[in-house]
Amino acid sequence: MTKTLAIKKEYSPGSYKINPQQLHFVCNLFGQYKSVEQIRKLLKSIHNVTVSPPTLYAIRENNQEKIEELRQKYLAKIDDVPIAQDKVRLERIEHLYQFSTTIRCKKDMIESAIKTLRAAREETKGDGAAVSRPGDTSFMQINFNNMSDKDLLALERRLKKSVIDITSKPEFDPIT
Repeated sequence: MTKTLAIKKEYSPGSYKINPQQLHFVCNLFGQYKSVEQIRKLLKSIHNVTVSPPTLYAIRENNQEKIEELRQKYLAKIDDVPIAQDKVRLERIEHLYQFSTTIRCKKDMIESAIKTLRAAREETKGDGAAVSRPGDTSFMQINFNNMSDKDLLALERRLKKSVIDITSKPEFDPIT
């Protein structure tokens, strides 16, 4: 089923109206976890189009299904890269560990083995910080039972602000 992207007048209140190709480009960039500012810069440099942040927010809001579809394709490409897979990285670390046990000098063998074991631990557990790839979701449990309406609204504002802050930070470069 092919979905058509929505092009509406409200995308361009007083600014440049984008064509369907540029709209697909924007949706694809949102699918690659690009921030609004990154998308604005890319539109300007590649298509020579200046688009306001509210226009990009409206595009993101009105094309969520298409963006999610493009995001899944993007993540599938990432998974095709062997080093992006946890299993492959752990197998390579295991190979390094096995090699380190064959070193003749005991001191070098122990140092090398410890380094590879640390790398394996960081790969599986993280180094104290959450290790994730884009698209992974971690959940926070909050007890809403004892919260007033005012507290719930304040929590909602904080959560929305944190989501906006997260989406504006680049995490990685896309694979093209």
